[in-house]
Amino acid sequence: MSASKTNTPMTFITRDSDSGSIPPGESDDPPWKVLVVDDEEDVHTSTIFALKDSEIFGRPIQLLHAYNSEDALKILKEELDIAVILVDVVMESSNAGLDLIDNIRNNLQYNDPQIIIRTGQPNQAPEQEIIKQYEINDYKLKTELTQSALFNSLTTAIRSYRQINRETTNRQALNSLFNLMATQLSDRNLHNFANLFILHLSNLYHEVQNGLVCAQIDATFEFNHELSVLAAIGEFTSELGKSVSQIKHPQMNSLIQQCIKQKANIFHKSGMAIYLGSPSRGDMVACILGQTALDFADKTILDLFATNIKICADNLILMKDLKNYAFRDQKLKIPNRNALSEDLHLLFKKQKYHAHVLIKLGVDHFSEVNLALGEEYGDHLLLSIADRIRSFLPRTCQIYRLGGDTFAILGPEKEIDLDRLNKLFRFPFFIGDDAQTISITIGVLKLEEIHGTDEEALKAINVVHKLAKLNHRGGTLIYKKEMLSYAKKRLQRLEELRYDFVKQKIFLAYQPIYNIQKKRLSGLEALMRWEHKEGEFVSPTEFIPLAEQSGFINRLGRWAILQALEKLNWLHNSGWPNIKMAINLSVLQLQQPDLITELTNAIQEFNIPPEYIELEITESVAMKDFEQNLKVLNELKKLGIKLALDDFGTGFSSLSFLRDLPIDRIKIDKHFIQNIDLIGGKEFIELIIQLGHTLDMSVTAEGIETIEQLNRLHSLNCDCIQGFYFAKPMAKEILLNWLNEHSNL
Repeated sequence: MSASKTNTPMTFITRDSDSGSIPPGESDDPPWKVLVVDDEEDVHTSTIFALKDSEIFGRPIQLLHAYNSEDALKILKEELDIAVILVDVVMESSNAGLDLIDNIRNNLQYNDPQIIIRTGQPNQAPEQEIIKQYEINDYKLKTELTQSALFNSLTTAIRSYRQINRETTNRQALNSLFNLMATQLSDRNLHNFANLFILHLSNLYHEVQNGLVCAQIDATFEFNHELSVLAAIGEFTSELGKSVSQIKHPQMNSLIQQCIKQKANIFHKSGMAIYLGSPSRGDMVACILGQTALDFADKTILDLFATNIKICADNLILMKDLKNYAFRDQKLKIPNRNALSEDLHLLFKKQKYHAHVLIKLGVDHFSEVNLALGEEYGDHLLLSIADRIRSFLPRTCQIYRLGGDTFAILGPEKEIDLDRLNKLFRFPFFIGDDAQTISITIGVLKLEEIHGTDEEALKAINVVHKLAKLNHRGGTLIYKKEMLSYAKKRLQRLEELRYDFVKQKIFLAYQPIYNIQKKRLSGLEALMRWEHKEGEFVSPTEFIPLAEQSGFINRLGRWAILQALEKLNWLHNSGWPNIKMAINLSVLQLQQPDLITELTNAIQEFNIPPEYIELEITESVAMKDFEQNLKVLNELKKLGIKLALDDFGTGFSSLSFLRDLPIDRIKIDKHFIQNIDLIGGKEFIELIIQLGHTLDMSVTAEGIETIEQLNRLHSLNCDCIQGFYFAKPMAKEILLNWLNEHSNL
């Protein structure tokens, strides 16, 4: 057992049943194989208890047991069809679990098994980027895994495995068939099959005859409702492409109608009609007019040849269907990502990409629409969006669905009007009786900007579209070469942030808040600081947005709350029992479903009266998904926690907005304090202070740097100040000394 786990409390998965291994079951279907990788014997035992006699989708569960990474790899090489792997993070080393997963995915190339991480230590749980990097499907704390929770997690994982397994099997079968047919057939040969067959029939008469092949598919093998001429010789050559009903020839029409009615070969003294149809393709008939009688051998050869022609025709249609499946979105009936990649490849291969643009469009907040109104509604909305874009595009351009709510457009730059494209979304989409208004975010790439390949084009358009979503939501951003290097630097900076967080180079500094009316210390604000290199700090304005955009802010935020409340408890026990602590919340934290639970647990753990905690949110945070955020804020108020509105005046300020939010304090942004001496500056701040007091809120001014600013705010009846004039943010090591030196506050 790893030394780092020696003191880890073990939580058993319990159920009311006798212990024992899981039997293979009496079902005819094979069991689901689940590999348990953990160096704790108790984990294996409790897993057996929890899943004894369980069935998922009518099949039993077979547990395989490994106690270290080496054992796990050996089992994986010997056992086939393992559906789920339950992996502990810490075994023979602190990262043994993640190293094993990397080995499974990258070395063994096992991509179908679903991997669930189980850890006994909350700080070992991986963040979202790690889950994506290692292709982990889920992670759970062992304390969370009750019998029902484990069963539910396995059910979800096995459902995904089953679907992936089915898709893999189907894809392999389709690819195998497609590759086989592709060696023999091509789109150009589709029309030739009919010509070859009619010529063969004609040669049986040893002279040029008159005949045709008609079918319910045209020369491009698109289905028609009526028979049309696909190939013709002799006097019927002029009828090629026409409907059979337009041909005025009694003998030909009679043979065709008999053949279709009987769905069999017709041999007559005036000619023959060979039935080539099938249920999947509809009717298809080859008809030859002639006087030569056929013997039994000729008819046998014709029957055999006709059977093979039917198979070839079916295969040709199947090949077309396979191509359609591979290169078209089945819901929206437009080309998909594979088709875009192929079209780009041809453009670059033929050196025709100059003056072409690639556009990527994403529907803003589509997931919220899907969640609120259902997937069927969302599918109808996407179909309406695709139809509207398609109607806007000239024939030289093509629309593609890349997946989810994202589309692409490829075509000549001169043919695409970006202003008109944006205006398409100013009008609502009507789904039934409902009018749905949406906005889109657009990234634009001029293909000549990259001088590369289709892969580089797709990489570049993804970069510009992601930057557009981050910084130009609802707008348009055009690709520039420096964006790719910016994206690389951004990713590197994020990796550095994660690394330095583990190395404890992220810390909290505490800035005092002073009540200038009551002339006493009001509290502290916990501010995050990053010392990237010794003496070199990264500004929060750089790394906080980066953490928010990557989702890492959730982990940082949880850590900051625990650190701040632990420090508050220490201050209360060190002679400062009346100090309050302000902590910032991001929009992602506010939308975390377990935020209330985490705060409740932290308050109980550190024995902090809730009224001594103040959570700060910005106006922009509060306004995102306002109704849902309002519910969360009201729940926080019920806990007794105070709420502050940070950077007031920079966002969506309005009386109704302030009236509805359960805010205790507004904080005037430092930008307004710095401009207090400009024309209207003092009056604007006075208006904010009066507004806050009218709504029964206290007011704090940020960024106070001079005695003149302090005196002005005092005269305007501002409650509190915060800034370098009073005190800079300070690390915990020097905070207590500062407080003791200012004990008269």
